[in-house]
Amino acid sequence: MATLYHQNEEDWDRRDRVVRYRLFVTSIVASIVFFFAEGFSYADANPHESVWPLTLQEAVQIGLAHNKEIAVVAPEPAIAESIIEFERGDFDPVVGIAVLGGQDDRQVRSNIANFGSGLGFQNMDYLRPISGRNQVYLKQRLDTGGFYEIGYGSQYARFSPVGTDLLLPSGWESSLNIEFAQPLLRGRGVEVTQRRVRIAAARARQSEQEFRERVREIIRDIDLAYWRLAGARKKIVWAQGFVKIATDTVEQEIERDKQGLSARPQMLQVNSLLTEFKISLANSIREAGVAEVALRKELGLAQFMIDGPLCHRNYDPIYDLQIDTVSEPVAFVSQTELNAAISRSMSRPELMAVQAKIEEARASLAAARNQLLPDISAQAFYSKTGLAKGLDDASSNLLNDRFGVWGAGVAYERRLTQRSERAEVRQWNLELAKSQAKWNQIAHDLVAELRSLVATIDGFDTMLTLRDAQIKLLQENQEALDLLYKDEQTTLFQRLENMRLLQNSTNEAIETWVQRNLELAKWRFESRLDAASYGLDLAPLSASSN
Repeated sequence: MATLYHQNEEDWDRRDRVVRYRLFVTSIVASIVFFFAEGFSYADANPHESVWPLTLQEAVQIGLAHNKEIAVVAPEPAIAESIIEFERGDFDPVVGIAVLGGQDDRQVRSNIANFGSGLGFQNMDYLRPISGRNQVYLKQRLDTGGFYEIGYGSQYARFSPVGTDLLLPSGWESSLNIEFAQPLLRGRGVEVTQRRVRIAAARARQSEQEFRERVREIIRDIDLAYWRLAGARKKIVWAQGFVKIATDTVEQEIERDKQGLSARPQMLQVNSLLTEFKISLANSIREAGVAEVALRKELGLAQFMIDGPLCHRNYDPIYDLQIDTVSEPVAFVSQTELNAAISRSMSRPELMAVQAKIEEARASLAAARNQLLPDISAQAFYSKTGLAKGLDDASSNLLNDRFGVWGAGVAYERRLTQRSERAEVRQWNLELAKSQAKWNQIAHDLVAELRSLVATIDGFDTMLTLRDAQIKLLQENQEALDLLYKDEQTTLFQRLENMRLLQNSTNEAIETWVQRNLELAKWRFESRLDAASYGLDLAPLSASSN
């Protein structure tokens, strides 16, 4: 029996050494993981200022200033705005000069062809407008669908051989011309002529709203990343506390072992719990590092890690996180606040973008309906003319009211079947109905989302209240178990199991807290509270792109 006892004692010693060696290796591994996780996140921190105390408002402001996507989407409204000016250019006045001059050398067939000159050839030097009546002119397309042209033209002809004044006179013919044309039905009015301008304006508003919506999405993403990092930082703080508790428990158990009040199973249990809590701490540090990089990416600072960490492992500087408990309940969103949020959401950029499409469809539909009308147009012109041997005399004769030409006319044209025109009207009727249905769909989904968020946030607040109560009960139970354990009225297993329950409840409470804040970030986004709540105005940001 003595030999067996000694063998058992040697086995226990050998097992104890193995267990202690494994615990030592586990502790070393956990320390290495902890060191590298901390080192990669905080190695570049300023030794004098090892923390960047970043508030949510500051995070949003930094993100709008440095987010890389902002630089990509910012020019889009200005690009769309430039198209409006491009289309309006069609209605700008046009000044032109068009002169054509040259020589016409030709053979003649008979004495009749050369007007009795008896020569077999005829030369003519000439100067005239390239086309139309004018060499110098001002013309403009009108938003009524018509156009006008005012101009001056001179035509010069010098014949060789020189003929008589009756047959081949050389000289200048000058004219002052006014021409005007106007559609009376089809093609008349600003709905038709400015269709492209109105569409460009609607698309510019759509681009502006899409830009603002993308900026708001970036703000939302910063908001979400911020609270994910906040939750990860809270986990580190609490995990450090549990490591400290487990370390104290190990030290207490060592003292009890020295007094003969503990045994190897108890030592193994407390060391296992300590390792478990260290692993949880290392995992929390890893999550915080990943969350910090994600936030830095949204802020446009991913490559500038030398700025120092956004928070320190021993300090929780993030705005509104220096608290004693896990949660800070928020007031329930009242029906009045919900109604106000629904009203604000009706001016959401998504709806404004669809509204711009509705305006575009209406402009195209009005223009398409105009094409069903008969094409009736009126045209009128008036020219004052002057003819003389010299240019000066020809121009001065323009003041003589005796000579002039005028005319007026009306033209009618209509396609018999009008299949193309009717098809275009149907197309834009359907496009308009589709855009209006899209607006109704988005508005319906926004209202549903707001109501769902209210219910979700209220549910999370209730859960946080219950989890806080649960944590307090577990803390009180832990204190009671500690006292009972000192008096040997409970087991170490019950005591450690309560620690695990307390840690799990704390982690679940933090997860609930993070989810509640993520839902609040979504509420700010969906109810259009984000820019106002951060004290920001997006108008200067969009204006800087113009």
